[in-house]
Amino acid sequence: MKYSIVITTFNSASCIDRALDGIEQLDHLPDETILVDDGSTDETISLIRKRLSGVLNIRILQNSKNMGQSYSRNLGVCEASNQFVIFMDDDDFSLPQRPITHLDSFADGADFSFVSSRKIYQNGYAISAINDDLYSSAETAVSLIRHLTTNTPLAGSKRIYSPSSTLAVRKEAFLKLNGFREDMRRLEDIEIACRALSSGLTLNWSSKIMVERTDTLGSDKNAEANFIGEIAVLDSVKELLGRREYFVAKEMSIFRKIYFDRKWRAIFKKSLVIILIISLSPSKMKSVYNRLRHDIAQRF
Repeated sequence: MKYSIVITTFNSASCIDRALDGIEQLDHLPDETILVDDGSTDETISLIRKRLSGVLNIRILQNSKNMGQSYSRNLGVCEASNQFVIFMDDDDFSLPQRPITHLDSFADGADFSFVSSRKIYQNGYAISAINDDLYSSAETAVSLIRHLTTNTPLAGSKRIYSPSSTLAVRKEAFLKLNGFREDMRRLEDIEIACRALSSGLTLNWSSKIMVERTDTLGSDKNAEANFIGEIAVLDSVKELLGRREYFVAKEMSIFRKIYFDRKWRAIFKKSLVIILIISLSPSKMKSVYNRLRHDIAQRF
């Protein structure tokens, strides 16, 4: 089964070789690799050109200015010549069996396919995002959307994650949705997963860890961008959430923003709201604790 890889790059001279090394050692090589550079100003493109004579059939597309990953991924899919497309980031490493895992899920009827991943932070801290093996259905779509957006527990305490760098798509289904929202710089992965579920597409999550994700700094990776993305996602599914659920999720987003901005006075003022949230949804206490523990681990 043929497939294309779409990999987006931006000032990735320090990591692009490793990402391309990962593609070269895949057990099932892509028919083509479409690399969309989003206006890099470093040596990224010259490093990529040195790899053009290798085993990979690389086609380079260059944006005239920085347009964001959503735009770049959408462009890559439109240019892909195959029905199945695997997304990769320039700072991640895909394990050999990744394409086979995705293609097996497509053979079983999936339109979107997610694999599990392991994320490694700059201080050496690592955390695994392991999905339960799961196919979506019309009956489970709403509960999956609520889980992805508000962390509402799934039946059987199952877990799913939807980073774009762990995603592969059936091109026809992806284009039917008009791709990623290009006005979103963060959380666009959750938004498109929810939109796909709402549209009746079939999504698959695999428990197999097939991507090693690296935490790198970027202008889009900040508290403000995360907050804008979270609110955009919540507003897009507001009709599927109860009023209390929407209120709690929105207030938690505000709390996360002021926490990551280290606005201690604002955090103190929000303390009463957090107490109210916990009284409305006691499970959020565990969520807040886990978030703080995760933040401390990756920073120190």
